[in-house]
Amino acid sequence: MRKIVLFDMDGTLTKPRKEIEPDMIRTLRSLEKEYEIGIVTGSDFEYIKQQIEPALDIGGLRLSNYIYSLATVLNNTSGAITNLSVFIQ
Repeated sequence: MRKIVLFDMDGTLTKPRKEIEPDMIRTLRSLEKEYEIGIVTGSDFEYIKQQIEPALDIGGLRLSNYIYSLATVLNNTSGAITNLSVFIQ
């Protein structure tokens, strides 16, 4: 059984809100030979898609098998969490 290595998106795999860079794609392709690679992030799925699309299209990575998006909406008045959504794509 292969182990899964999970990464945060912004500031780890990419610069905040930027597309994944070719050097990181190469690094992940190397890791993918021995591990399953996945993402856990607070960003919503649309941001994730924009950031990793080059890796999926150009790099051929299978990141889409393990993407966990934790999107939280806070109530501006009370500061309480009013909606917590977990998307597993």
